[in-house]
Amino acid sequence: MNDTIYIKGFKNENPEFYCWKHMKDLIGYPTRVFLIRNDIVYVTHPILDVVPLSENCVDYEILKDVDLGYHHNLKKNQQLAKQMGMEKIPQKHIGRIFKNINEEEEKKLTKTQEKLINILRKFESEDISYSYIDNALGSVGKFVDLLEKQNLLHHINPLNRVWDEFGNYLLYKKIEQDPSYVWEIIDKKLSDIIKIGDIYYFDTSAEELASFFNTSRNDISEDSIASIIDGSYDNDVFDWNLTDDEYRDIYDELTPENKKLVNERIREELTKKGALDVNSKLLEKIGLEQNRGYVTLDDDIITRILEDNETMKYVINRELDDIRSDLYSIYSGCYNGVISNSWYGDIMSELVGEVIDNTTFEEYSYQKQVRDKDGYKKRTVYARRYPVTECVFSLVKDWIYENKDSTWNEDTIDYHGSYSSLLKASISNGLRENIRVPHLDDYADYRQVSKCVNDNIGDYF
Repeated sequence: MNDTIYIKGFKNENPEFYCWKHMKDLIGYPTRVFLIRNDIVYVTHPILDVVPLSENCVDYEILKDVDLGYHHNLKKNQQLAKQMGMEKIPQKHIGRIFKNINEEEEKKLTKTQEKLINILRKFESEDISYSYIDNALGSVGKFVDLLEKQNLLHHINPLNRVWDEFGNYLLYKKIEQDPSYVWEIIDKKLSDIIKIGDIYYFDTSAEELASFFNTSRNDISEDSIASIIDGSYDNDVFDWNLTDDEYRDIYDELTPENKKLVNERIREELTKKGALDVNSKLLEKIGLEQNRGYVTLDDDIITRILEDNETMKYVINRELDDIRSDLYSIYSGCYNGVISNSWYGDIMSELVGEVIDNTTFEEYSYQKQVRDKDGYKKRTVYARRYPVTECVFSLVKDWIYENKDSTWNEDTIDYHGSYSSLLKASISNGLRENIRVPHLDDYADYRQVSKCVNDNIGDYF
């Protein structure tokens, strides 16, 4: 997210209009990644604030071990370099030139500003105390007012513990100057957020995700929501009444090719069985032909049975227990899988945009020390991390803006210390809307169940 980039030049001699407009003042200049949103990279610009960076527009190089500062200061230094007539800045001189620009800027400070900055640095390093500030300037609050009047708030490190009482206000002022400072807050204040590459992830669990829902007595429980999310929900409650007609609901929905697979098993089972009671019109007819009260089975008779729907229904539903059991097993698995996936999709869609950016997750495990009757021992715990780059940025920024004038400890990000706690507090105080439990389908989509059965019938037959 904080990559320093050197813009070398346009890829084409005649760049497209917006490519030229966005990048003409950055050619030969360093910049930094300001924000990545919807897979578009935005970089700091001396005039337009931020512009999209396109690989089809310019050639650029990522510079390592070069810190240009945050957006606001970098933009100011880019402008100063332009005013000083620097058309291009050689890569090897970037660190020295931008350092000199900062030094020139420091030289422009008034005596009062220099004195205030000197006091500020000593205060933040705790070389001077609160009582010194109170005696010299009246109070820490008046000191902050002086710094603001002298346009020096950007010199403050609002994450320093000496500013705990003014944390929200100073963070607000810092973000106003440089919105990308939100990432600094996230990096240092939220314990359950981890940055991997350019993406921020929320380390969480199914139980924690379920806890964001506002459940009522008419909704399913948090425990059920958690088990749907982690895939452990027990759908056996459906198994006793999914179907009372395996022929109609399962066999009759098979493709011709899959019916052939099942028919081969039926032929084998009927051959072993050797005879059938007379329980269909076809079997009555064959019984008369054989001059018996039952039907003796041979290959030709079995072929006639396989071609008669009424007899096949009787055979599958009443005579061949193993066939019926296998058909039911695959149907039950598919039915439960389809409805579980449907519920999972409905549940997770309520979290997207509110808690997580999308439903793509990474699973990981770690060792946790737990205590039981025998003492302490380590247990392997499995968890998930979901991308939250957009959600966490929006939440932290909105929280700071909403609570900028509050001095209550519970309104600080430090008090919460995690994305989860901050988000729940935001929901509780109305900064974020309640997340309702969606309506979950009572029945699985029969088309998806049928497709699943046909796709997997070979595992049983």
